[in-house]
Amino acid sequence: MTSTTIDSISNVNCLCKANSYTLLYQGIYNRQVNNYSFSLYKCKNCGLIRVFPIPDISLYTDGYVDSTQDNGEYVPRDKPWCVDLANEIERILSFYSELQKKPVLDVGCNGGELVEQLKARNIQAEGCDVDPVAISYGLKKNLSLFVQDLATQALEQEKYGLIIMNHSLEHIEPAIDVIKNICNALIPGGILQIHVPNYDGWIAKIMKNNWGFLVPQQHIWQFTPETLKYHVESSCPGKVKAVEVCCSTNLEPMGIGLKGLVKRTIISMATKLNKGDEIIATFRKMSDK
Repeated sequence: MTSTTIDSISNVNCLCKANSYTLLYQGIYNRQVNNYSFSLYKCKNCGLIRVFPIPDISLYTDGYVDSTQDNGEYVPRDKPWCVDLANEIERILSFYSELQKKPVLDVGCNGGELVEQLKARNIQAEGCDVDPVAISYGLKKNLSLFVQDLATQALEQEKYGLIIMNHSLEHIEPAIDVIKNICNALIPGGILQIHVPNYDGWIAKIMKNNWGFLVPQQHIWQFTPETLKYHVESSCPGKVKAVEVCCSTNLEPMGIGLKGLVKRTIISMATKLNKGDEIIATFRKMSDK
């Protein structure tokens, strides 16, 4: 597993532009990879947590490592969460009826599985990703997908009614640039919904470097509800506002046996108390009126 060649945390900035950190801990990660050494640092200015070393962008631009075979072909996988997310998007559009006339955009769409689910519901949807292998697969299924790096390439302004970032923001080093781009691409009153792991969740705190969604070989940022809300709103000051930040869902597998029973009990309590290990944050672009 590759990472960038920057040799010191003091040489990299946080999203808030500060570069002064507190070391939280160093660890070895053994889920999805073997013996991956990493450190977690907390920004002294804004509290955002970042992983070091920084994962290499080629993990995605050369074909996402988790979905590309050695022969360069995309590996389609069953993604049952797509159904739930498509249902959630359908619910949002029914509540904000004025958004129905505009397309939905899935940022970090992979092979277009969510776009396909939305298409089946007669919802106009597009997807973008930096992974050309995944996009090529989706295009063969006649899905509206395109390759684009949102950190450097602007989306069409005020085109979309709803933009979804489902576990993509934590992978993006220039996250502020991407959020600004997305904000400009939303119509006034449009919705941005972001899903990321919750470092402040009970399971994340208990499991530490054994937590399944730490993924230090891929994730650059570890958000809490407070740091996610702060960075999205401050990226586009006066333009977007959080309408809901929820942590009542869970990512970590339940497990089996006695350990599984303990884990299931903790997860059940955590999700009821809004301390699950996933953040679902919904933001709305301010209307010009």
